[in-house]
Amino acid sequence: MGPSVEHPVGRDGLPVLKVGLWTLDKHFYLGRYMYIFATGMKAKWSERVYVDLFSGPGRCQLEDTTDEVPGSPLLALDTKYGFTRYFFNDQNPAFVEALKGRVSKYQGVQITLFNQDCNSAARTIAQALPKNSLDMAFIDPFNWEVRFDSLAALTEGRRMDLVITFHSGSIKRAADSGPAALHDFFGGTTWKAEYDKSRRSGTREGTRVLLDCYESNLRKIGYPYFRDYVLMRNSQGTPLYHLIFATKNRRGQDFWDKVSGRDRKGQIRLL
Repeated sequence: MGPSVEHPVGRDGLPVLKVGLWTLDKHFYLGRYMYIFATGMKAKWSERVYVDLFSGPGRCQLEDTTDEVPGSPLLALDTKYGFTRYFFNDQNPAFVEALKGRVSKYQGVQITLFNQDCNSAARTIAQALPKNSLDMAFIDPFNWEVRFDSLAALTEGRRMDLVITFHSGSIKRAADSGPAALHDFFGGTTWKAEYDKSRRSGTREGTRVLLDCYESNLRKIGYPYFRDYVLMRNSQGTPLYHLIFATKNRRGQDFWDKVSGRDRKGQIRLL
């Protein structure tokens, strides 16, 4: 599959992913957490694993420009002290081939690439993870492709921190029709009843209800600590998505608070 209009060619002749300017903010928080995760844990864990279910081609092109920035796989690979193993997946075969070329220069680490649907990849990667490692996974779907049972399979029995792109804006737009794919994403139908109840009563903001429902199910699979205050907006200021950080260890939560205490422009966040 060759590059399309939506996925132009980068300076190195390989496909790049066209993204909005808000991606800079998302990658700012992601990169900072990668760094503190790696530096804080390198002396305690000889095996540190990074998982990316939507890796893309490895480089992004900012909308309305030809400016290129690293994608999440290269952010992870370029992190000081970094990880010892990397699992990258994307459903687009052209992106996987592009990423294969871009990561070929990285020596001394184990990189495994997959070209699967995200839900199949979650289960495949779960079987391939080392027995005793500290893991971090970035779950960055375009909407709600990731089934909750796939997330449960990936994280079962693992010490794995999660950074999840939660498309609160598009979920709210689709919530009235309640498509089956959203039930799969939330891990049941309770979210719809809670959301409809909040709409009727007006006592709770809809986005908060959706986040709470999702996080309630994360708690059921072993994640008692959450942060969801990072909200991404488009250039018109419209809310797009939240970054949900989930961890099984309070220290991970402390790490996230530290790296997200300021935004990309240096402004202090009031937690």
